[in-house]
Amino acid sequence: MADLSHESNSASDSDSDDSSSIDGAGVEMSDEDMNAMMAFEQELEKNPKLYDKHIEYIALLRKCRLRERLCEAHEKMADHFPLSEQLWTEWVNDELKHVESTEDVQRIQKLFGRAVKDYFSVTLWISYLEFVAEFESTVQERSPEGLKHMRELCENGLTAVGLHVMEGAKIWAIYRKFELAVEAKGQGGDKQQDKVRQLFHRQLQVPLEDGEATLAAYVQWESKHAKDVPPHIMKAHTKAQEAAQLRMSYETAVSADKAPDANVLAAFLAYVKLEQAQGDPARVQCIYERAISVFPVTHELWVQYARYLETNLKIPSVVHSVYSRAVRNCYWVGVLWARAIRALSRLGVPSSEPAARLALAEQAHLYSQASYEDYMEVVLARLDGLRMAVQVSADDPSSVGHKEALRSGFKECSKLLTSYFPDYLDRTLKIPSYWSNSEAHVMQSVDAARKVWEEVLKTGLGRYCEAWAAFASMERSCRNLTAARAVYKRAVARKGMEEGGTIAMATAWLQFEQQEGSGEEYFQAALKVEPILEEAAAASAAEANVQVAAAAKAAAAKQAPKLSPEEMTKLRERADPNLAAAKQAPKLSPEEMTKLRQMTDPNFKSKAKAAAAPQTAPSTGIHHRHLWPLATSDHATQGNDRVQLSVFNSSRGTLAAIPSSNSQRRLLY
Repeated sequence: MADLSHESNSASDSDSDDSSSIDGAGVEMSDEDMNAMMAFEQELEKNPKLYDKHIEYIALLRKCRLRERLCEAHEKMADHFPLSEQLWTEWVNDELKHVESTEDVQRIQKLFGRAVKDYFSVTLWISYLEFVAEFESTVQERSPEGLKHMRELCENGLTAVGLHVMEGAKIWAIYRKFELAVEAKGQGGDKQQDKVRQLFHRQLQVPLEDGEATLAAYVQWESKHAKDVPPHIMKAHTKAQEAAQLRMSYETAVSADKAPDANVLAAFLAYVKLEQAQGDPARVQCIYERAISVFPVTHELWVQYARYLETNLKIPSVVHSVYSRAVRNCYWVGVLWARAIRALSRLGVPSSEPAARLALAEQAHLYSQASYEDYMEVVLARLDGLRMAVQVSADDPSSVGHKEALRSGFKECSKLLTSYFPDYLDRTLKIPSYWSNSEAHVMQSVDAARKVWEEVLKTGLGRYCEAWAAFASMERSCRNLTAARAVYKRAVARKGMEEGGTIAMATAWLQFEQQEGSGEEYFQAALKVEPILEEAAAASAAEANVQVAAAAKAAAAKQAPKLSPEEMTKLRERADPNLAAAKQAPKLSPEEMTKLRQMTDPNFKSKAKAAAAPQTAPSTGIHHRHLWPLATSDHATQGNDRVQLSVFNSSRGTLAAIPSSNSQRRLLY
């Protein structure tokens, strides 16, 4: 077993503090737990975005009862991720074990205040309000300060979760319980009765699942004061209950006991449409919040929610809060960061806020998760805000500072993109096009705009026609036609242009001179361009001929009929009679083949007879001459006189035919 007080230098002090904070003695850990703890710390130091590692690390520290480290681990995870209802509950419970002073109560209240901001949670709000009611001394004493504090918290809870059809009544109940307790102590007199009555009236007009129970409690309370329920409240209550009944089928479809799948998401979206049709933004916001608590990393849901708030609610603080939570939940989605930055700029927040948002995107390692295009969206959103600041302050002395901020922004963003995506060539030219346009038309500096393109041409983009065309277009938009013509000349003369790039620039030059130049300028351009175009046309024609020949060959092959094996055999039989005859000939066994050969060839001997015959050849009556059968006629079976032989004279090396007839047989030399 290892004692944490004797750990390595990097952890000994904190471990000693942990030990004393728990029980005043050294806390013993197994070597396995200690090694696991050190491994977690090293991994999270390298990459703090490992969500599951944070969870495992916290569980290990809780198991080992290391309070100080556990608190630090909770804080580090909360810095990088929003925490779920369960994680916040576990954190709060860890802290509740050590409540000893007023400072501890205040600290846990702040912890609850952070917890209820991450996600929609009736459970956390109930715990928050109950904790304050039980542990906050000013609330227990019912001091004016305590009453104000508790009422503010209850109102915040109603705003956050009080519209939940199935569970919102729990927050109303806590609020009523508090006010009734104040009334029971005789505080406030008639004014306190009015507060209780007003609270009942408010709740009875909200579509809640337990509306009838609330009405019964209200009737009982009013009876103690010899009063009846006002008719307009009864009418409003009836209408609220009808609204609650309308939503029951939706509540069933999104109930907490259902697994968060596509069907539940679709049900939430349908619920949102219902509330939008009813026209109450607060209820729409409530359903969006509930949906997000179930699907926190579905970025499309965040986009829809934030857009609705921007369009309908239009409260900067609320919009800002939602976007801040969105990018914490989906930090890898560039479009959310871009929309967050644009919303900040549009809502008129200080210029430092969008800059801080871009810095947060960088700290969140967006570039390591998102594509070039996603990160480009974030960068462009930041540049949009800087450009708008220049345009808004055009006649203001502060415009000089805004212009410098815009130029610095372009330089910084270009550097970021290059450092994060060094091998990417953006042929869409979004940043240089935006930069040069801002220099030329927003900050009225054509020289600065021209410098932007000259720097671009020095990079790998210089071999692509898009960069040259954009450069010439910028000069033309500023009516610098001579400068634009010079760009076209340089582009056509440049060596190493991509395939087809020179042709494209030559054609663009002719079009430019046709629309902007004089007759002589068009003629001079044509003299430069026509040889290039003619050469390209010749090469294209040659390539076309090759392609035509290949296409004709392919077409002929495609048109040739495809025959089956049976059809191929029939075709061969028609072309070769011997094939058909061979096919019709009977198939003989080896013994039948041997007998047939013996019948047609008297000189043929089977293997058995050849083995039994003497090794010396029989005398032919011809001295120093050897006879071999030369051929066998088809009529050999009619007599030996038709067999032809050949005689080989070994001494003279000649071969002569011997007539087969015995009467005519003679040697030919």
